[in-house]
Formats: sequence, structure tokens, C-alpha cells
Amino acid sequence: MNRFFIIFIPLILSFYSGKIQAQTFILRGKVVRQNLSPVKDAIVYIDNYEAAKSDANGEFRLVIPHEPARPKKVKVEMTGFELKTFNYKTTEIIPLEIVIDVPSKNVTGIVTYKNGKKAINALIELKGFPIKDTARTDKLGYFKMTLPEGIDFATAVSRNLFMVNGIEIAKENIRPVINNNFVQIRLLESPPSSLFTLVVYDNKNKNKVSGLKLKIDDNSYTTDNQGFLKINKQNLPQSIFEIEGYTLVNKVLSEKDNFLELYVEKTSNPLPPPSSNKNSKENKDSEKETVVQEKPILVKKDTLKSQFAPEFSNILNEMEANRREQEEKNRKIASEIEKIQYRIASETNITPEQMQLLKKDLATLEKTFMENDYAYRRNKEQTENLLSKLKEVISQKDSLNKKIESISIEKDSLEAQKRAIEKQKKQAEIDFRTKLLTISGVSIMLAILLLVVYVFSNRINKQKKELEKTKIQLEEKIREVENKNFQLNKALEDLKKAQTQLVSSEKMASLGHLTAGIAHEINNPVNFTHSGAISLRTDFNDLIQILEKYREITPENVATILPLAKELEKKLSYPEIRNEIDELLTSVKRGAERTSEIVKSLRTFARLDEDTLKKTNIEENLDATLTMLHNQYKERIEIIKNYNHIPYVECFPGQLNQVFMNILLNAIQAIKGEGKIYLTTSYPSKHANGKYQDKDAVEISIKDTGVGIPDEIKNNIFEPFFTTKDVGVGTGLGLSVSFGIIEKHKGEIKVFSEVGKGSEFVIILPVNSSNQSISQRSSNQVSQII
Repeated sequence: MNRFFIIFIPLILSFYSGKIQAQTFILRGKVVRQNLSPVKDAIVYIDNYEAAKSDANGEFRLVIPHEPARPKKVKVEMTGFELKTFNYKTTEIIPLEIVIDVPSKNVTGIVTYKNGKKAINALIELKGFPIKDTARTDKLGYFKMTLPEGIDFATAVSRNLFMVNGIEIAKENIRPVINNNFVQIRLLESPPSSLFTLVVYDNKNKNKVSGLKLKIDDNSYTTDNQGFLKINKQNLPQSIFEIEGYTLVNKVLSEKDNFLELYVEKTSNPLPPPSSNKNSKENKDSEKETVVQEKPILVKKDTLKSQFAPEFSNILNEMEANRREQEEKNRKIASEIEKIQYRIASETNITPEQMQLLKKDLATLEKTFMENDYAYRRNKEQTENLLSKLKEVISQKDSLNKKIESISIEKDSLEAQKRAIEKQKKQAEIDFRTKLLTISGVSIMLAILLLVVYVFSNRINKQKKELEKTKIQLEEKIREVENKNFQLNKALEDLKKAQTQLVSSEKMASLGHLTAGIAHEINNPVNFTHSGAISLRTDFNDLIQILEKYREITPENVATILPLAKELEKKLSYPEIRNEIDELLTSVKRGAERTSEIVKSLRTFARLDEDTLKKTNIEENLDATLTMLHNQYKERIEIIKNYNHIPYVECFPGQLNQVFMNILLNAIQAIKGEGKIYLTTSYPSKHANGKYQDKDAVEISIKDTGVGIPDEIKNNIFEPFFTTKDVGVGTGLGLSVSFGIIEKHKGEIKVFSEVGKGSEFVIILPVNSSNQSISQRSSNQVSQII
């Protein structure tokens, strides 16, 4: 009775629960990796429902109280994986597809030389980060590595942390594929012709043999833990190889990348010493018996494997053929890349349009190269996964066949027991049904009640925990945001103060250089005018005396007054007074013109409209700046102008005047005694290097015969506060501010200098700044470049 009770109670419960569940819905889904392979044992949380677990096919089912709709929140718990995306399509049998994969800690890549050859057994490191397992490239140049804690793939690429054989790699030689955690690294140097990479394979299973001792021309070597050996030796393939415990079967050389493969087989063990005839006969008989006994078992055990052996062999051969085909494609692409690179580097008569096409073809070939490598590795990984799964299925089927044989034996005995039990069962069923009906009704009601209470209590507790957790997270986020806002506001105030101080310092320094010179330049013509006015007053007083004497003459006294007037005219030297008045008027006019010229140059230099983008005569601004600095170089420095009447430039004139003054002042101070400064303007620019459209750029050259700039400090002259002048002479901000102003105009400053011969500053400016997308900024913003 107890046995029948145990059997039928679950059946009735499942019957009634089936009716209850008919009121609910089932949401089907599948968990896969990015290569669409299923993921087993992944814990899936969808919205606020109970968790579900994926099976061997990656599928899961979730009972929900309403018709399925697109999930709002999906979470997957799986060690070593992270959620990538999920898709919900109602037209599919399995509408919900969740994609997960390994996080961006696992990195793969390829290392090549500039000629397209693969870098074999190259050591890959991260600058400043220790790596637990050393990463080295294989014979195809590929490598795999796991990033350390605290850094991901995107950060490693953006901060340029990759190193090959202890050498830092330039950022332009690293090409990442962020979505696939794949990176292509190009080495600038070519592989040495006498440097070979040697790897030893077991000829039977094609596995690498690590830690192998071998002699090459009487020199001893040992392969590393991956079966590789780097050796620098001329004519290595013609050397004599002696391998401990192995026999050399074959050598395969790849001349393109100096890669030598050795295929070896273990040396057979010597035969055991002969024993007595009787024992040998017994051993032979026992061996025959064991062979006879084991033969049918071995045949039976390996039946499925032997059936599928040809298919496995064909698949492996196809994989090897695909590998060779892919290598040949990559070699051709690398050859094309090398030809284009050689053409770009060697041919000098290539037009900009041809250069653009060549660079476009180069980028396309490199992209194809990376895509082919990535597709080949992905196909290879999928094929290997399918093969491993197929082998696993075959082994499972073999074990199932064994179990079926043992079960069939037990089945016969169970059949006899079953017939006896069925006779007893029929008699007991009649008594059992009446008791079962009453007990099952009560049990069903209790089960339903408990289930409802459990579901609601669990849902309420779960929601309460999530609300508390969300509240704590929000409070932490609010505190973090407030703290960051405070720090940012403080940093902004500090930057504004520093900015104001820097700009004021540079302006005061420039004002100090100009004040004395301008005052002296204005004082000279003013002195001319003042002295001339005093002398004119004296001369005019003498003239007035002569005129007054002539005015006294009347017809009655002409005979007496006229001789007196002549005598006074002779006494006061009238001809000399007249000549002196002419000279004094000329001197006063010259002084006024010089004063007007200085004022005009000062207004041109100051340019109150410096925040307005407008067409400006650059040569006129250069002359105005020279006028401001005339007192600094007069009588010792010759200014040689070579103006070519360049077109007007769209710019901020006041800011460019500041640049010209800083560079000219440095040139004047660099000439210790007498010297020359050459000012040259040209259009179009000779040093623009095709950067500007239609070569629409002007060039201003300021060259001096001063002391020059040493090579060791040439790269530092545009840094803020860098100066070689004595304390109190310079602030170190002039060239830094000038560099920022030219950069704001989308222009360039180039420096050519030789110690003892002088320096040349070449300024390149686009004629139409608006075409170069210059945003109008105030002079205060220029200091932000510092």
C-alpha cells in the first residue's frame, strides 16, 4: 500500500498542477557566446522573476504569470563571462537570445615586421604592469594573453602600453579591433637574416616537445616550455642535429620568416634479455591468450571511433589546407602592403591625389589582412569546438551501448518480477483508490495554499531587498557626485587664477620691453618740435622789428626812415633769419611726421579689434612691430626686408602682433653685437607639406644672425616658463603664448637653428581661417593652451 501511495500521489499532484499552470505562460530563451556556441549552467535573471538555469544546449524556460513581452532587465551569472547583449524576436521558436562572452581581459593579436613577415616567439608585455603568464607569439605570429587586474583592453590600447621584446611600440603601429579584443602590432625593424626560430614536433601526434635537449654542430641547446628555441646561426638548416632520446624524421624550413620545424620520433627501447625457454613459451602462450581475450573487447570498444576516423582525418586535412590557403593569402596581402609602403617611401614624384589613393589602398589591405586573420581564427575555433563535441558524443554513445547491454540483462529478470507485482497490484488498486481520493484532495489543497503563500512572500522579500539595495546605491552615487562637483569647482577656480596670472605676467613683460623704447622714439621728434618752436619765436621777433620799422615809413619821412630800416635789416641778418625759418619749419614738420608715424604704428600694433576675425595686411603689421622695437636694435642691427606682397590673411591681428613682437624681441636679444635680421614673406608657403587646401597658405620667415639654439633644448623652447635668459630678463612665456596663438589660427611654427650662425622661425598661416574651422576665442582662451 505504501508503495502505491508513493507512486500515485505525485501523479495526481502533477495532474492538478498541470491544470493550474495552464493559466500561466512559458518564456523560452537561449544563452550563447559571440560565436553562437551554447553556454551551459548559466544562471539567468529576467526582470523580477525567478532565476533559470541553461541546459547543455544553452536553453532555459521560465514560467511567468502573463504573456511574454520584451524583457526590461536581463542579468547573467557565469564565472568568467559577462553580458554582451540580448535580442527578443517573437517570430522565433526561442524568442529570447542572450549573448555573453569572456570579459575584455583576454587579448589576442598578431605581431608582424614592416616587411609583412611574422614575428615568431616574440615576448609581449605591458609597460608598468606585471603579467602572470608570459605571452609569446606562435609560428604564425599570433599570441594570447590575459590582462592584469585594474586594466582592460581599451585602456591598454589608448595608453599605448604594449611592448614587444622589451621595446615600446609607437601608437601608430598598433591597430586594435576593440569589439573582438584583437590587436595588430607592427615592428619597424626587419628580422635578422641569421636569427632562426626552431620548434620541435612529435611526428606521431604533431605536439610540441618542450624541454628537449639537442646538439647543433656540437653546441648544446634546450627548447623552452613551449617547444621553441631562438638561435642566431648562419646556415642552420644545413647543420647536424643530435637529439637526446629521439630520431630526426623531417625538417621543414619557412625561408620567409626563418622558421625551422623539426619532426622527431622516440628511439625504440632495446629488447629485454632472453629468459629460459620454458618461461618464454609460457609468456608467449599468455600473450596469445591475452590477445585473444582482449581482441573482441578492443574491436567492440573502438567500433564507433574506427567508423568516424576517416571523417576526422578529412576534417583535419581540410583545416590544414585552409590554414595553408590562409597563410598564402596573408603572404600575398603582406607583399602588396610592402610594395605600397616601398612606393610611398621611395617615389618622390607622387601627387597628393595618388598619395591619398595609395594610403587608402594600404588601409584597405591592412583591414582585409586583420579580417582574414580574425575569420580564420574564429572558423578554426568553431571547427575545433565541433570536433571536440563530436568526439564527446561518440564516447558518450559508446558508454551508452555498454549500459544498454547491461540493462538488457537486467531487463529479463525485472520482467519476471514485474509480472508477479502486477498480479498483486490489481488486487491492491481497488482498496487503494478509495483512500487515495480523500487524501489526494486534501493534499492538493494544502499544496496549492503553501505554493501561493511561498510565491507571494518570496516576491515581496525580493522586491524589498532590491529597493533597499537601490536606495543605498543612489545615496552613494549622490555623495560621489557632490564630492566630484566640489573638486571640479575648486580645480576650475585654481585654473582661472593661474590663467589670469600667466597672461598678466606675459603682458607686463612685453609692456616693459616696449615702454622705454616707445618713450625714447616719441621724445626725439617732440624735442625737434620744441626746440624749433623756441628758435622760430626768436626769429619771428626779429622779423617783427624789421616789419615795424618799414611800417613807420610814410611819403614824408621815407628819406630818413628807409635808411634806418635798411640798417636794422642788415644788423639783424635778415637773409640768415629767412633761411633759418625754412630749416626750422622743415625740422618741425619732420618731427610731427615721425610722431604721427609712431602713433600710427602703435595703433596698428595694439589693434583694439584683436577679438574680431578680419582680413589683415601681415607685412604692414610686421613694419608696425619693427617701429615699436626700433629703440632695441637701432645703430647695431640691420633689418633686411624681402616682402613679396602676400595676400591679406583672415586672422586676429592683435594676437599676431604679439607673436611677431615675441619672436623679433628674441631675435634682437640673441644678437650680442652687430648683426642682421631678415624678414621674408612668401605665397604660397614652401613648408606647408600639402596640409592646406590648394596650397592656400602664406609663410612669414624671421631669421637672425644670433647665437642660435642648441639641439638639446630646441624641443623645449615652446614649453611654458622655459627660458635661457637671466633671472628677471624673461618670463619663459613668450614662445609658449605664440605657439598657442598660431595653433589657434590652425597654423604652424617651424624652427631651424644652428649654433653660432643664428635661428630662423617660419610661421605658416592659412589665408582663409574660416575654411580651416577656427572657432573665435578671446585672448584669455589663448592662455588655456599653456
